[in-house]
Amino acid sequence: MKQLAKQQRGVVLVTFAISALVLLLFFGLTVDVGFWYMSRAALAKGTDAAALMGVRSLSDGEAVARDVAENTFAMNYAASSLPERQAEEPQVSVNFERDENNNLRVSVSSRARIHTYFLRLLPGFATVGVRANAQAARAKLIMTLVLDRSGSMNSNGGAAALPGAVETFINFFDDANDFVAMSSYADHATLNVAIGHNFKSDIRREVRRLRFSGWTYAHGGIDIGRAQINSIATSPGENVIRALVFFTDGQANSFLDNVECRNRRHMDLILVPGSSDDDFRDPDDGSTVSCSRNRTRNFFSSKYQSLRTRNSNNVEEEGLFRAENSALMARQDGIFVFSIGLGNNINQTSLRNMANDPGSPSYNPAQPEGVAAFAPNAGQLDAVFRQIAAKILLRLTR
Repeated sequence: MKQLAKQQRGVVLVTFAISALVLLLFFGLTVDVGFWYMSRAALAKGTDAAALMGVRSLSDGEAVARDVAENTFAMNYAASSLPERQAEEPQVSVNFERDENNNLRVSVSSRARIHTYFLRLLPGFATVGVRANAQAARAKLIMTLVLDRSGSMNSNGGAAALPGAVETFINFFDDANDFVAMSSYADHATLNVAIGHNFKSDIRREVRRLRFSGWTYAHGGIDIGRAQINSIATSPGENVIRALVFFTDGQANSFLDNVECRNRRHMDLILVPGSSDDDFRDPDDGSTVSCSRNRTRNFFSSKYQSLRTRNSNNVEEEGLFRAENSALMARQDGIFVFSIGLGNNINQTSLRNMANDPGSPSYNPAQPEGVAAFAPNAGQLDAVFRQIAAKILLRLTR
């Protein structure tokens, strides 16, 4: 009996030892697999960030975009727990390609080998490999800049600051693949640069040529910008962002109307604040047109759908309404509107309404959501244009 008991105890000990070893291996496997998943998540985070930053830097060329992607990966990798466990230096590969719609795409792959905790007890499992892949595509951009060249820009520093801010802004985009136009407005609206590729040099030249004077016929500039964007055909399912960037240092105060001006002849003229015979502008060149006050005492208001007396308050109110309505029509076309205001004389609520900014009291989640941004003074204008460029790039690379 004693001998049998000893044999049984021996069997129990062996069984316990085997069970403990199996449990230890399962525990080790659980720990190492868990760490492998954590490591892969950290590697994937760095790879995703590298792809996104690479595609956002494509406007500077593929060489710069590759450096940005590799540096982004290195910074994210260094912040993870992988360097402490790595068995060798990680490897990262950045490649550029085009999709079926000729949009640029950045692919990033990375791999690293890490030491195990418990599996190293088994032959061949001292290290395990971790891999991650990411891809980011950049949508095609179709955009118009709509710039205020009214007279108030001379007194607040805007006239001097705007060219540099615009040049910085357009450098964020792709001269060879994006479509960009520029319009401007004051006593009349003009198309300064027709929409197309290779826009940077033309916009640099034209923004420097702007001369600032007159009132603020904003909806004319927006209407030109919208027409330019809509002139570019897109294919069904094509990855495209259509954007209108509206800049002002005040608020819209003029509008286009059909006026009975001379010898009972109707003319398309811009009504500017005031009620005199000379408070009209030629929409082709902004020159003053004189009309008899007896024939132009009233105008038909789109806002109120009724006749209104032609005076400064009513003309300015109608001008503001028509600018917001032009922005609304652009959004209804699927265009993202981004608005920028300079100084203390801007109507921030109106600019938020135009952009369909989430802070707008009329925000509509069913329409394209833009952003309104404000520069308190001309010295901050460059930073605000950069902010809007970043918002557009974010949409391009989602």
